[in-house]
Amino acid sequence: MPRAGLSTAAVIERAAQLLDEHGSESLNLAAVATSFGVKIPSLYKHVDGVQGLRRGIMLAAKAELTAAMEQAAVGRSRDDAIRGIAVAYREWALRHPGQYPLTVRAPMPDDADDEAVSAASVAVIFAVLAGYSLRDDDAVDATRFLRSALHGFVSLETGGAFELPVDRERSFSALVGSVVTALAAWGSGPESVTTSEPWLPAGWQHPTHVSLPTGHHLRPIRASDTELDMDAVMGSRERLWSIYGEAWGWPPATMTAEQDRADLQRHADEMQTHESFNFALFDENETELIGCVYIDPSDDETADADVSWWVRDEYVGTELEAALDTFVPAWIERDWPLTNPRFDQF
Repeated sequence: MPRAGLSTAAVIERAAQLLDEHGSESLNLAAVATSFGVKIPSLYKHVDGVQGLRRGIMLAAKAELTAAMEQAAVGRSRDDAIRGIAVAYREWALRHPGQYPLTVRAPMPDDADDEAVSAASVAVIFAVLAGYSLRDDDAVDATRFLRSALHGFVSLETGGAFELPVDRERSFSALVGSVVTALAAWGSGPESVTTSEPWLPAGWQHPTHVSLPTGHHLRPIRASDTELDMDAVMGSRERLWSIYGEAWGWPPATMTAEQDRADLQRHADEMQTHESFNFALFDENETELIGCVYIDPSDDETADADVSWWVRDEYVGTELEAALDTFVPAWIERDWPLTNPRFDQF
């Protein structure tokens, strides 16, 4: 009779945990049996030896990684979806360094379960690539390109290869940015590389510190603001979702700090190239991130920019929110080379 508490799922989960904690040397029946306080024969009631154990871990790991990527892509498209998938992929691999190598293998021949879970993973990527008008053989090529870039970085990182004194987050953000640029150039659809004129004059410098009459200030957001930003965004998530959710798929209920950090780094990068702008609102000593102001090129032919802003829930209806509502339009008119900005005031 099977020992109470033992099941196929429990055995596989424990083996996966040992694999992450102790590496491939721990993937044996003796280590798993010892962790449960049973003899090896007790495990054969639940798994078909070491090969069965490895297969079970592999199927569960592929399914879990796929779910993480799928969740990261929800409500996003094209560049944002690729960035979300990339962050989720890396996060999962770093949490599961032992299981990760099992996820990169092609499905085993005649293994229907492996084929199904592997196909689900590819389907997530194919769905995002369709936004770049990449389909059929082009989608396969682009999927291999994307996986090669992410796998190369993650494998080197988990293998201890990155020891130079340069921030890994910066390097990963640069990698993902290059992937996004390549995919946009690769696609042949109407949403591929644009040929429109720059929306801001060449040589114009954006503000780096803007004081409000209240003693607060605006400045470009940075990846290092993640902790303060997470507190502000997730503390006001439901209202922010009601404002931006339909258009941006943001902020997702499951957003992690790493996903937010990648998002803030993207904003910082886009400000440097003047693609779009995200200014954070801080108190004098920057102990609290109170809200944000977004300035983006408009998709409305009658406007040259879309400007919106928000404050966290506890500041709604306060004098500070009123001051910001008055300040932003005046600031845009005074300091920005825009002729017909569209203001979305929330």
